[in-house]
Amino acid sequence: MKNKLLKAYISEEVKSLNKSWICNCYEICIRGLLALIIITASGCNKKSSVPTDEELIKTFNENKKIFIQLQDNLKEDGYRLVSMNPEWSDPPNIKPNVRKEYYNLFRQVGIKQIGRTDIQSDSVDFIVWRTGNVSGGDIKGYNYTPCSYWLHKEKETLNNISPVEEFFYIRKICDDWCLYYSHSL
Repeated sequence: MKNKLLKAYISEEVKSLNKSWICNCYEICIRGLLALIIITASGCNKKSSVPTDEELIKTFNENKKIFIQLQDNLKEDGYRLVSMNPEWSDPPNIKPNVRKEYYNLFRQVGIKQIGRTDIQSDSVDFIVWRTGNVSGGDIKGYNYTPCSYWLHKEKETLNNISPVEEFFYIRKICDDWCLYYSHSL
């Protein structure tokens, strides 16, 4: 009698475990499928995430002091390139209080990275949006170059550009400041 009860009990436990395991697998599969759909859908239309010239110009006009402060900080701190989010920075040796200051300024104006493109002229790129990989891609952002001569082709608008070949276009916004859109293969 004890053996029959024990077998029945074990049989019910196994059935319960199987149902639980199947439910867990089903739930994991559904969540994975949803995540895949969301990731795929968000990457399908890369142009939708590119900020418009008008959005960038508005941000610049409302926050010009922040851009100048970032530019001054970059020069004063001696960095050639700064990339960051709250958890990490590149270069990695930026002191926590300096990293926090940079990140807060980045966040206020929506930039992902700043870099000195020409040490002699103090030219600085402020990257807002980028897509692609190490060997090529598209970048849109702000550029400060303290001179009246621009080396790149100027356009009336940088919205809805269809890259066919490698290029670097600018749209002057004031004084030594411009927007830029870069495409590399």
